[in-house]
Amino acid sequence: MVDDHTAVISFQNGVDAAERIGAVVGMEHLLGGVTWLSAAIEAPGVVGQYSQFRRIVLGELDGRNTRRLEEICEVFRGIGATVESSDNIAKVLWTKFVFISSVSALGVSQGLHSGNTEASPKRGPY
Repeated sequence: MVDDHTAVISFQNGVDAAERIGAVVGMEHLLGGVTWLSAAIEAPGVVGQYSQFRRIVLGELDGRNTRRLEEICEVFRGIGATVESSDNIAKVLWTKFVFISSVSALGVSQGLHSGNTEASPKRGPY
């Protein structure tokens, strides 16, 4: 299934998904990907999207700006998302990871799931 023209993008949260996948399919096929959107699986085969906010950042793991990267970004722009290419996708991945870790720690400390944090009566005034 993977040949010389195959590109594989991981949109998994975390900072080492690309390396794990690359160990199986070959690092030369990997691009890093980060998304920000509000969606969840509502039922098997049904994904609900809860916001018009859709941001995607893609990058070659070595920081190069390649034709492959630009062509893939252009395809993703066709879905109406804000799409950016990055020359430092590792930094973007770590930035999101730090954000998710911080928000998750706050939720855990209050016994809340991420979707319930804002509406919680446990939340104090800002």
